[in-house]
Amino acid sequence: MRELKWLVVFLFVALAFGKAEEACLKNITENTFGMLFENPEKAWLIKVYTNWCGHCKRLAPVWEEVALLLCNNASIGVGQIDGEADSAASSQFEVDGYPTILLLKNNRTYIYDGERTISQIIDFATKNYVHAPAFNFTGPKTFTERFSTGVVHVFGAFAMITNALGLSFLPFWVKGTLPLLLLLSPIIGIILCIIFVPDDPIPQKKEEHEKTE
Repeated sequence: MRELKWLVVFLFVALAFGKAEEACLKNITENTFGMLFENPEKAWLIKVYTNWCGHCKRLAPVWEEVALLLCNNASIGVGQIDGEADSAASSQFEVDGYPTILLLKNNRTYIYDGERTISQIIDFATKNYVHAPAFNFTGPKTFTERFSTGVVHVFGAFAMITNALGLSFLPFWVKGTLPLLLLLSPIIGIILCIIFVPDDPIPQKKEEHEKTE
């Protein structure tokens, strides 16, 4: 009977702990992304992760502890985004690796690049973020904005290839399109052949020869 009593107590504590953890750590999705901007006075500490990433798995218990320790801090919320399952939300931050830790504060996004320990992450969220790399972020991006950003990144990658070929003197738009044109040149050649080359030129020559006779 005593064992049953302790089992009930254990289940109650585990359930209460789980509810508290859920309240302190928000799962951010495309549908709930707007909550990050509801209160302009509130900063958000965000982790972008995937389930297959080994570093993400090691960070998970640390992140849960960070969320619990910051739970009573009304000025900082803690959330997480599954970068693979909810790419629409993670793409808002142009994440290029997992896990990525970010702080959204005062229309700026600060990128954490320190040790993934509880104390250092909390220090980053509360005071050290001012020394981190940052970019402006005023709200969710539209599809057009995300598309244009992606195009700029592609052009930048192609420009780097052109620079490596010793053509850095060319204008940016030329450097960005030249490798793409080279890659597509076989396809362009085939299309031009289909458009301009006659379907069957040999019979045409035979007909001309018969007329001359």
